[in-house]
Amino acid sequence: MLKLGIRANNLPGQEETAVLFAHIIENYGGHRIEEIKLAFEMAIAGKLDIESREVNAYENFSCLYFSKIMNAYRLWSAEAVKQIRIDPPPPLKIYTDQENEDLVRGDIEAFYQRCLAGRVPYALPEYFKPMLVQDGLMKEGETLVEFFQYRLNNGVKNIYLKKEAPMYR
Repeated sequence: MLKLGIRANNLPGQEETAVLFAHIIENYGGHRIEEIKLAFEMAIAGKLDIESREVNAYENFSCLYFSKIMNAYRLWSAEAVKQIRIDPPPPLKIYTDQENEDLVRGDIEAFYQRCLAGRVPYALPEYFKPMLVQDGLMKEGETLVEFFQYRLNNGVKNIYLKKEAPMYR
């Protein structure tokens, strides 16, 4: 209000402030404080489509005055939003079954390499088992713990070689 030239002795009293706040909440409650500040900054700077005589509060910060500024801001912001260029999202990559299987193989190998380096995770991903069984590396009744312990204890360097899993991560 001080920026608009309203002197301290003309600031709204408690009742007027309560009415003003109720009006703002009811009609402009969807706006953030930053937007309201921007609206008045733009009005003062002459950047809104509003007559300069209407920007002058004439020592009277009323609901009508507030609404004139905010309505001009709403018109400006509606146009500004239309000019924002929104890039379309990148196209979705649909992986083939082979690519999905190779991703799982890469996960298995990365997991095993972490174990070899001494960084043993607290849980074994169950989705490893079907791939290991499918690839003939694990027996149906064998557990993942048994599978990995055997290889770790026998110095196996890799579960999958990189050439066997082209999408190895």
